[in-house]
Amino acid sequence: IAGGSVFGRYTIASDNKVGVRLMFRKDGPKTIVTGDTITGTFTVGNSYTIKVSQLGSAAPLTSTATLTGTTPSDFVSAALAALGGNGIDYVNVVLNSNNTITFTHEYGGEIVIANVTGTPITTAGFTTSTTGVRTEPWVTGLILSNWVAGGVATGQQL
Repeated sequence: IAGGSVFGRYTIASDNKVGVRLMFRKDGPKTIVTGDTITGTFTVGNSYTIKVSQLGSAAPLTSTATLTGTTPSDFVSAALAALGGNGIDYVNVVLNSNNTITFTHEYGGEIVIANVTGTPITTAGFTTSTTGVRTEPWVTGLILSNWVAGGVATGQQL
């Protein structure tokens, strides 16, 4: 889907009215989101999920990554092992030279990352303040995406 595209997503607004949230595609064709500079240390045994959209299906694939070390490289290795274990080869995770981590979805889909045990996602530099990250009330975790949420047009109250 080309940059500049718009679509409407069904939603329930904060006032319990049925609504349509306008979503704007800011970039394309890949989704590339880089976290903030890592300043903390990871904890062995902490885990996180990576849920990715897939071509031709409304059902995302979910992988769970568990840290076996305390470095940013260990975070990336855990992510790649979890994704590879599910046959997901179109999402890449890299450690950059400036001590940041980048998630890339080759087809421009969404990636949802969520802490399961501890706070490895936060330690990796991903928060709601990170460019390319948003949250939605019905999603657990952070959504890494090229789609930017616009306003909500509401109608009938439930």
